Amino acid sequence: MSERPRIYRPPRIYRPEEHQDVDPTPKAEAFMTEKGSVYVYDNFGRTTRHKTTIGETYPPQDLTVFVDMQPSDKDDFIRSLHGSVDPNERIYVVEKQPNGGALKIRRPEQVQNPDALYLVACQVDPAVRSDHNITHILKNKKVSLQPQEGFYTYDTRQFTGDDGRPMTERHLGHRVTEIKYSDS
Repeated sequence: MSERPRIYRPPRIYRPEEHQDVDPTPKAEAFMTEKGSVYVYDNFGRTTRHKTTIGETYPPQDLTVFVDMQPSDKDDFIRSLHGSVDPNERIYVVEKQPNGGALKIRRPEQVQNPDALYLVACQVDPAVRSDHNITHILKNKKVSLQPQEGFYTYDTRQFTGDDGRPMTERHLGHRVTEIKYSDS
């Protein structure tokens, strides 16, 4: 029996029985950044950011990763994040695949190989609405799912906008200065 070609399908609903070998629950329960934000993990591995300097709390993020980079690297990623040079530039967390491709990661339970995770600034083909529309990677940095002191945060979530269209929020944050672990 020949193998059928892989067809793009929108992200699936998480089914724990399909991911028994992946533990989406982080070991840390919270972490703080150099600008005073406090991120707290929920039972699903999502983080909620509390910006203590202004008293704001942001919606839970689907994925938070940690990246070691220089301030100049962060500036390059921020330019791509805001599309200030090219409106088709984006930032994604991807898992590099054995075939050389890159799969966009939107939630921790999608990760098959944590050692192959990268934050990428890339160009996308806006005509292709899928997780396979990356045309060129401009810059990449290895990331971790676990908080690391001195690493920058990057968090993202998908949601439905007021107009009913799917939206993605992306936030490249500040360096982690403190990590709180659970007692258990």
